[in-house]
Amino acid sequence: MAASEPVVGPRVLVVVATKHGATREIAEAIVRDLAVSDDGRAMRLTALRQEAEHAPGPAGFDAVVIGSAVYAGRCRPRPATDVRGSTAVGLLVGGG
Repeated sequence: MAASEPVVGPRVLVVVATKHGATREIAEAIVRDLAVSDDGRAMRLTALRQEAEHAPGPAGFDAVVIGSAVYAGRCRPRPATDVRGSTAVGLLVGGG
């Protein structure tokens, strides 16, 4: 989505924290599949993937997916953003 395009449908923010990139690949697939699915196209849904360190707050998004790699039972540092006020929140847990 170009910055100059008007947003007319729901917006989804996918925030990801990963060590080796596997969780990022899952997040990229989620963003891609949301946008090109029949329902996503019908709703004119847009999805944005951001690394946790650079993610904007959830204001202006209708849903937030938080993705983190897990090592030894612990999430990567800073996997989450403050999602208070978000309509929907999802959790993605990956292995790398």
